[in-house]
Amino acid sequence: MIYITADIHGSTKRYRSLMSKIELKADDTLYILGDVIDRHPDGIKLLLEIMDSENIKMLLGNH
Repeated sequence: MIYITADIHGSTKRYRSLMSKIELKADDTLYILGDVIDRHPDGIKLLLEIMDSENIKMLLGNH
């Protein structure tokens, strides 16, 4: 399955909610269309976590 999202903006709550809803499996891919960091305090933490995941791909946004 392919999933697409954007605008996490450093919100751990938003990211965890998304991940619990889609239940990402090893053969799935999640594309994040930018804006992983800013606005909420966990941007760098989430960025590093996402970068460590083999089946999550990020595209650059304006944040």
